[in-house]
Amino acid sequence: MKKIVSLCLLMLSGAVAFGVAYESKNGYSLNASELCEASTIDVFNFVDVQGVGKLCNVNVIAQQLQKEMDLEGYVALSKGQYNMQAATFEVSDEVVSGMPAKRMEVSLGMFKFLHVGVLKDSKMYLLTYTASAELFDKHLVEVEKMIKSWKFNQ
Repeated sequence: MKKIVSLCLLMLSGAVAFGVAYESKNGYSLNASELCEASTIDVFNFVDVQGVGKLCNVNVIAQQLQKEMDLEGYVALSKGQYNMQAATFEVSDEVVSGMPAKRMEVSLGMFKFLHVGVLKDSKMYLLTYTASAELFDKHLVEVEKMIKSWKFNQ
């Protein structure tokens, strides 16, 4: 499992040391704000895609949410963030491992994203397929197979 830290941008005058030291297994470290917490992320890169501007991968992130956040609220929040960037955003219902899920398809500039979100025990599991618009359909069948095979431990 790889860990990342969501960076919180702060407007500060002068250099001020803050936060908690974070050492990544991916070869970097930083001081994260005490207001942030690390998430868990797995990334699966398609090895046949190479070159500048040619991105094609799947990642799964698990993030603890506030107990009052539901699937609809998460989708609304996501849509609001994308709409600020003039993206197309389509939402549909999905079932993953017998649980209700949301499927969000986004086009933004020269990239396309497919997000599938499952909320389990106040934790959002978000599978995201990211690809350049020209490559998106190339691996979509494989990504659909990954989504259908997605299982959760009880």
